[in-house]
This record gives sequence, C-alpha cells and structure tokens, in this order.
Amino acid sequence: MLLTRFPKCSLLSFRHLTGSVAAKPREDLRIVRLTKDDHSAVYNFMCKDFLYTESLNQALDLKLEETDDFHDIIASYLEHPISYGMKNELDQIVGMRLCSVLHRPRNGENPVEPPPKNWKLAEIFKFISKVESKMWDYIPSTWNQVMYFGILSVDKAYARRGIGKALADHNMQEVKDLGCQGIVTELSALKSQQLFLNRLGYHKLYELLYKDWLDKKGNPIFTCHFVFNMVTVLLLSLRICTKKYKSVFVIICDAQPRAIQGAQGIYFTRFKLTSPEFSTFLVHFDRVLHPQFNLQVHFSCNDKRADEQRPSNVGWCLKRSLHQIASEDIMAAHNHDESLSVENLTEKDSSEVVKFLLLDFLRSEPLNSAVGNTAEEATPLFEDIVSFCLSSPLSYAVKNAENQIVGVRLAGILRRPEGDLIKPPLPEYGNWKANAILKFVDHIESQIWQNVPLHWHTVMCISILSVHSDYSNRGIAKTLLSHRLEEARELGCQGIVTQATAYKSQQLFVKKLGYRAAYEILHEDWVDEQGNRVFKCLDGTDRGILAIKEL
Repeated sequence: MLLTRFPKCSLLSFRHLTGSVAAKPREDLRIVRLTKDDHSAVYNFMCKDFLYTESLNQALDLKLEETDDFHDIIASYLEHPISYGMKNELDQIVGMRLCSVLHRPRNGENPVEPPPKNWKLAEIFKFISKVESKMWDYIPSTWNQVMYFGILSVDKAYARRGIGKALADHNMQEVKDLGCQGIVTELSALKSQQLFLNRLGYHKLYELLYKDWLDKKGNPIFTCHFVFNMVTVLLLSLRICTKKYKSVFVIICDAQPRAIQGAQGIYFTRFKLTSPEFSTFLVHFDRVLHPQFNLQVHFSCNDKRADEQRPSNVGWCLKRSLHQIASEDIMAAHNHDESLSVENLTEKDSSEVVKFLLLDFLRSEPLNSAVGNTAEEATPLFEDIVSFCLSSPLSYAVKNAENQIVGVRLAGILRRPEGDLIKPPLPEYGNWKANAILKFVDHIESQIWQNVPLHWHTVMCISILSVHSDYSNRGIAKTLLSHRLEEARELGCQGIVTQATAYKSQQLFVKKLGYRAAYEILHEDWVDEQGNRVFKCLDGTDRGILAIKEL
C-alpha cells in the first residue's frame, strides 16, 4: 500500500505472531509490565504526551479537563497482563504500549462497549469502533483469539531511540502462550502507520478515509495535520536550479518556515538552512507542490557566492546531514501572519494563566519534566506563582486572534530586606515534586541581594517566561521581555532579575538580551537528603542561573 505524507485515513492492520526479539534501547531504560497499580502513572503519562500528540485527539483539540474517560480506557487494558511501559532511571514512564486480548464473537454475538461521556472522545470511539468492526471479517478464519494493540505512545523527549519498536516487539512469546494467533491494531497516526506497516511487518486489512467520515452537516470530523515543535526537520525532494548547475538533492531544513496554505499548494516565503560545515544559507521558496510523494520545490538562493560553488556546497553538506537525521512527517503549513497582541494580565486572568501553564509550560519546563510533575501536583505551585506575579502590573500575555494565550511573562516586584527580617518558611504542597522545584528556585532567589549592585533596592523579578510550542521561533519571548519596561522603572525598579532554569531561556537571557549570570548552581551539586541528585534535565541544561540586568 502507498501512504501519503499526510495521514488521510485510519488503518486496520495485523501481523502473524513470530518469535521476534525486541531491540534494547541504547541508554539506561528498562521495560516493565504495567499492572493496575500503575493506573495513576499511566494516566499522568497519557495526559502529558499522548493527549497532545495523538492525531485524533489533536484534530478535535481534546483538552486536559476532558480526559476523565481515559481512566476507563486504561482500566480496560490493565486487566490484561500484556501491557508494558518503558521507564527511565528516575522510574518515570517515557513510553508505553496498552494491549488487550480479544476473542472471535460467536454467531449472533455483538459485544458493544459503552461510548465515553465526553463528546470528543465519543466521536473518536465511534470512528475507531467502525474500523475495528471489520477485524473478524478480514483476519484468517483460523484466528479465534488475538492481541489487540490499543495504544503505543512515546514521550517526545525520548523520540528516535527505538522505544516504540522495542515496546511493540516485547515479549511476543508471552502473547502466544496466552493462545493468541496474531496481533491486530488500529492505526490513526502517520508515524504509527509507518512504524507498523513499513518496519514491523504488519499488513493492512482495511482503511477508512477521514474525508469519508462526516458529521450531520456533511463536514469531515477529523482533519489531521502535524505541527512541529523545537528542533524539527522538513524532508523534501529538491531541484536546485542555477545558471550553470542542475542537480537533484534531498535536503533537510530545521526550524519552522513562514508559510501560507494556498489553493494550489504550500507557499514558503523564506527558510533558513543550517549546514554543519558551511555558513548558513538563506533561501527563498517560491512554491511547494505535493502530489502524493513527489514533492517539487522551486526556489532561488540568496547566497552571494559563485553559482558553481553554491549548489555543490549546499547539496554536499545537506546530503551528509541526511545520513544523521531522517524525517518521518512533512511540515503542515499554517499562516504565521495571524493577529497577535500583547495584553496586560490582572488578577481576573489567574485561572486562564494557570490553565495555559498546565497545558504547555508543565510539559516543556525542564525541572517539571525532570521530576515528572503532573497537572494535579503542579497546580497549587502554579497558582501561588501566578497570584504573586499578578499582584503587580508587570505581567503580560501574547494572545492570538481567538483571544487564546500563546505566551506569558509573569513578573512581580521584590524589595531588598531591611534589618534582620526573618524569612517565612516555604509553603508545603503535599508532594515532593512541587516542593523540590520550589526549594531549588527559592535557593536561587535567595542569592539576589548579595549579587546585585548595592544601589538596587527594588527589582522586577521575572518568575516565568513561557511560549506555547506551536508559536515558537516567532520572537514572542523577546517581545514579552522587552515590553513596557518603563513601567518597572516608574515603580522604582533599578534592575531585572530572573531564575533561568531552561537551556533556551539561559541562552536567550545571557547571550542575546545582555543579562549577566550573577549566580549559578549546578544540578549535580543539588542533592536530596540521601545525597542523590534531584534534577536530570533533558533539554541540555545542567544548572540554574540567576540572571540580572540593569534597567
């Protein structure tokens, strides 16, 4: 079967059971059986990653507060002993497979499960049930019992490490011992379709196109697309055309383009190509057409070097990069020229700001990720931070055309203590994760007054800077950090301080915005009562930084 680059259908596929052995992941990760005792951990993982990455969830914009039905889904899978999770050295789930055992219905039997209560999950349930209903018509008649592969999900921070494949292949002998003759799965995401059909030896049984699954008004219910975050790649078949040189290369571009979706294709205005051995090339993409797999890109290069040198350098270095990185998805273009506005935040915005932090900041901020902080555990801490910051007029948000928050700068005012003022004890949040984060950040904050100039008596303290991952690489963070700083001066602030705990923010403050690293604490030096390191961050940072700048 041929698959287009965009997920246009849901597939029902199957595989005969073999004695295959799962490949071991290349780092300190281990596969563990998931039982009913793991219910809470599985739910938290699904809310942290699967909720936001699964294609059908994305298509209906499923929200965190709409996930109560996940509990019933998880419980149904954990009744069977064939679900497994991949855990890291901190005992956190970073990948999982949820499976069950299904029996061929007897004549006249038509087992029907009750649909979820939430309408979005109910729509997904109806769609998947339609695909699954074809199962027994297409698999071999000798198969009376199968393993049903319900969910395969890997934390995006652990992508491209073979975790999905390792989980999919794990302990198949156990499944055979249970009497299963094969494995069946429904595939709604492009990545899973590619993994199961192209790499794991599954065969397509049945497919249902998303364009044919309509609501009462005749509109498609699911429109699935991909939006890339952080370090991403775009794989294209590119024809490089100059006066003296013509060749065809496969190129890789990182970051996101400015683009608009047009009636005839995708139009890119400008893209930056980064090459490992040569200087950066600026390229103007005139047009991108995507008739199935054959992508044609027409562009003009902005490099001032000789025509003979330019194409060979670009092609050679990008072909070398191709051996290091492979993209499984194609960029879904969307309009970057949408209306964005900066608005002041007040106390009435508290709940909306907390909701935004739980949606994106909780997953992207490295300290929260390092300890596996959940929405339930993080909420009281976030509420306190928001309350402190919104008590002063220095916090701002960037909102999109739908009036949704897509970025925040949460800032408050701190004053130099006078005399021997006794500092009150830190609040207790009832869970070690929130307490550990607060203790670390408070330690950095406690270093402010001995590291800032003596004439600073009042400072603007930026507690949180966060931009939604779908809106990255647009200068939103820089805009927020420079917005209306005269207000802080008018309130008597002599400088700005911030606790930079993420690698990106550390680079932004210190290397781009002229802040000075006044104090640093290495993660390896921050240990718990047993002498164990508390934070092992995955974003590349190994420290917390107190960054300061004079107003």
